[in-house]
Amino acid sequence: MPNLILGSTTVITENAGTATINASLQDASIMPKGVSQGVGYLLKTQTGTNATAIAMSPGGTGEKVFVWNTRTNGLSDNTWANPILTLDASGYFTMAIGYYNYLVCMPSVHQWQHWGLSGVRRYGEANGSGSTLYNITETEVSFGQTFGYSHIDTSGQDSLITPGLLKVTSTSQKYAITWNNQNNNYHQSYLPHNQTTARVIQVWASFLKIG
Repeated sequence: MPNLILGSTTVITENAGTATINASLQDASIMPKGVSQGVGYLLKTQTGTNATAIAMSPGGTGEKVFVWNTRTNGLSDNTWANPILTLDASGYFTMAIGYYNYLVCMPSVHQWQHWGLSGVRRYGEANGSGSTLYNITETEVSFGQTFGYSHIDTSGQDSLITPGLLKVTSTSQKYAITWNNQNNNYHQSYLPHNQTTARVIQVWASFLKIG
């Protein structure tokens, strides 16, 4: 095959059937854009030994940060890195540099009245310091929150999914996801619960790395 020349630069050379690429490739964290490069999940699952499924207790009313108990990509193959780098006991997490399409879902609440589910929110500063919880709506972080209603007197159930796009430029930047409920209640069902064989997912967030 002939050499490939772009302008005055020889990009590919061929010798006795062997081709050599004479070009540098950028880091995969920024190239190519729009192609899936990994997936990570945050899960809040039911704990304890109760044999039946229990929904998440809000623990009062008002705005709170979700405290997750699982950070995973769901795979045993460690060549697939989890883009969620860290998760602390207060629910704050850090991400690998890149762009993410994400979803946050709370499958069911019980008699919470009016309630909302945020997307991702910045917590503190890019260097990891500070404790400011930033706005629910922020460019390249979150579109906003979704809104639901679960009637207090008629055993109403409700679920919400909040979509978003996130641009991460620092692995030290912490993030959080919040909810806000008007009434304090929760429910359980006849469905089985076992932390090994029938785990109950109370809340989840998924992050698809796209660039």
